[in-house]
Amino acid sequence: GFGIGPRLNALGRLDDAAPIVEFLSSDDSVKINITAVRLEGLNERRKLLTDQIYQAALDQIDQEPSLLNYAALVLAHPDWHPGVIGIVASRLVERFYRPVILIQMPNDALARGSARSIKGIDINKAIASQKELLARFGGHPMAAGLALEQEHISDFRHGLSRTIKSTLDTKPIEPTLSIDAYLNLDELTLDFVDDLTRLAPFGAGNPALVFATRNLKLIKHIPIGANKAHRRLVVGDSTGQKQNILWWHSKDQLLPEGSFDLAYRLSINTFRGKRRLQLLWLDYRQETEPTAKAVPKPPAIKVIDHRQEINPLATLKDIQSKGEIQIWAEGIIEPSIETVNRDQITKHKQLVLWTIPPSARVLEKVIHTAAPETVYLFDSGSGFNRPESLLKRLASLVKYAISKNDGSVVLSKLAAATGERASTMHMGLFWLEAKGYIQIVNRENDTVILRHGGGRKAKNLDEINREFSSMFRETISYKAYFKRANPTNLIR
Repeated sequence: GFGIGPRLNALGRLDDAAPIVEFLSSDDSVKINITAVRLEGLNERRKLLTDQIYQAALDQIDQEPSLLNYAALVLAHPDWHPGVIGIVASRLVERFYRPVILIQMPNDALARGSARSIKGIDINKAIASQKELLARFGGHPMAAGLALEQEHISDFRHGLSRTIKSTLDTKPIEPTLSIDAYLNLDELTLDFVDDLTRLAPFGAGNPALVFATRNLKLIKHIPIGANKAHRRLVVGDSTGQKQNILWWHSKDQLLPEGSFDLAYRLSINTFRGKRRLQLLWLDYRQETEPTAKAVPKPPAIKVIDHRQEINPLATLKDIQSKGEIQIWAEGIIEPSIETVNRDQITKHKQLVLWTIPPSARVLEKVIHTAAPETVYLFDSGSGFNRPESLLKRLASLVKYAISKNDGSVVLSKLAAATGERASTMHMGLFWLEAKGYIQIVNRENDTVILRHGGGRKAKNLDEINREFSSMFRETISYKAYFKRANPTNLIR
């Protein structure tokens, strides 16, 4: 569910969801593969947009803390994608525990908002109280959508807050978590969780059970995930019992100090045929709250911007003369420069980004692996500006692989050689196959085995061409964003 669901969902949020029906019912392996690659690309875009909007929302609150004085958090921005603002609103509800409405403000059009609420506040009813300001609205007590003129957003924020405050009748908005039972760590077993599953399925009307354990201590915590957004923690009790716990979206959350009580849900994780107990962190409390200390953060990366340099090569040589540096670059590179790509990069204090990464995910991987103290930004070339040029380069790399490497290619290496995303390269191979140039024999993980094609064009060539062009344009769009973005928003 967590693997397949978001990918199917991403298509409906960012594009037309109708192809999913054909994807799930088709027996055409080529069409299935093409759609799967497309879903993977859209899901990555969905995650990127969600993270960007979430961070932008927090930045708005930092710049204008008075927004938290309202009973509902209402934020707006012209560039937020309407397909994902509901996801971000849910994350903000979890963080600030109040109704949240995120609004996108397109040029010369009605602003569109997505609302999420908390238990006890009927957000649809509250929004309806401001109907004279709205062009349309609808939903249910926990979630709703709306549209309004952009000049009415401020009045809507004030009116909505008044309505919610009157509903609460001065009662404070405080999150509550009902605990079904307190357990000791030695009572948490696979057999116990198997017994619990007889109460399933869990969901609305039959929520999963919440358990808690008292007087635990944090032993260690490790950041996990593509962008280290989550944590895997180890806790222990006074008897020496230990337990692993997953805490999703916790990288900016405070960790407990000293002894604490922990609330969690139980499940079983099956990996490579082995069943393991899995605890999901929900919340914690301490009898006496210590003075809050921020989670230790790595020192801020110093970013030096050379993207507008007229003679970037001379500037690079000047930087090299002052100390040892690592230069990251992909695609077409100046032959006199010694560089590394995404698979070759190592930890280094000084990092030069000579070419523009094809996506935020590649950039995050590069920064995380290098862990630099200083990053120099350059724009020595944006790579391929037409899909035809990229396909020509890919065809050349594939031709070499078939003649010299038994037809074996690695998608990540093709991506590094072209300065592109691996998913785009995968779709490019489908394009070459549809043109009759190659035959895709097998794929295992990142490795694809190719042979010479029969020269016959496939019927779905136009469809593949559209998908490839769409993925290519996404890379172009990200690179355009990279060129103009504030350096501190690029490098975190």
